[in-house]
Amino acid sequence: ADKLKKVDVSCDDILVSARQNNGITKLSEIKYAILERNGHISIIPEKK
Repeated sequence: ADKLKKVDVSCDDILVSARQNNGITKLSEIKYAILERNGHISIIPEKK
């Protein structure tokens, strides 16, 4: 959570990106969220 504050990204920002790009609606479905250099958030989903 401290790292998220440092880069000014919220859990909501991560969930929005996950929902738009992967159809994910819960943080528990995300393995990794990567803040790219261009400001976009890449989502790596958990294996089902």
